[in-house]
Amino acid sequence: MKSLILILSVIGLASASLFYTQDPTTKKYCVLLESEISGKINYKKNGTEVYSEYMFDIPASATSTGGSCMTTTGTQLLQIDFFPNDEKTIDKKWSLMMQFKGNSEAEQSQSFQLISYNLHVFGLTLPLFNGTDDTHVFNSTVGNEWEAGETNGFACSSNTLKFKEGPELVFRKIKLVAEVEYAAAAFPKSLLFENCKLDSKTSDLLPIIVGAVLSGLVVLVLVAYLIGRQRAKRQGYASV
Repeated sequence: MKSLILILSVIGLASASLFYTQDPTTKKYCVLLESEISGKINYKKNGTEVYSEYMFDIPASATSTGGSCMTTTGTQLLQIDFFPNDEKTIDKKWSLMMQFKGNSEAEQSQSFQLISYNLHVFGLTLPLFNGTDDTHVFNSTVGNEWEAGETNGFACSSNTLKFKEGPELVFRKIKLVAEVEYAAAAFPKSLLFENCKLDSKTSDLLPIIVGAVLSGLVVLVLVAYLIGRQRAKRQGYASV
C-alpha cells in the first residue's frame, strides 16, 4: 500500500453538486454541502516502478445517503459515494466521509466544525488502473478552517483538504452548514455565511484596489487636461 501515492487537485470544469445527510426518523436534514470536487490520483503500475496519473471529477451522479445525523460519538457524518468520472467499470464506489461536531459549553460561539475526513479508494487493480494495491483509506491531517460561528454557514471560493500521506481534495464554490434541522435540502435565503480566510483577505483588498485604480484614473485625466491646456496656449501664441 505504501507504493500508492494519491494527489488530488483541481482539474477540468465540474458543476457544483449538493450533498446532504438526512435523519431517517425525523426526515430533517442536518448537513448540507454544495461544492465542485475534482482531482487526480498518481498510483504505481503493477509490476513496474512507473507511476500513472488518473484525473477525475466527483460527478452529479454521486450519492450521499450513508451519513448520520447522530453517530455514537455525538457527531454528524456526511458520506459521499461516487464512481470517479462516472466510470462504472470500477466494481465499487469510492467514498468520501466528513465528520462534524457541534458546539459545546466551552465553545458556545461555534456552530459547527469539520473535525475529520477520509477517502476510501477501491478497484485500483482493475484493468482501468492496473495498480499494485486494490484498496486504500487515506485519513485527514490535523487542522482546517471549515467551521462557522453562531448559526452561520461556511463559504469559500476554493479550499483544499489535505491527508496524512500526501493526497489533497480541492473543493470549489463551497457552501456548507452542519448541526441544523432543515425540512428541505436547501440553504435558507436568510442564512449568513462566514468566508474562508482567502476570500476574507480578497474582500478586504478589493476596496483598496478599486480606490487605487480610481486615483490613477484621476491623475491621468488631470495630466491629460494640463497637457491639452499647454498645447492650447502654444497654438494661441503661434496664431498671434
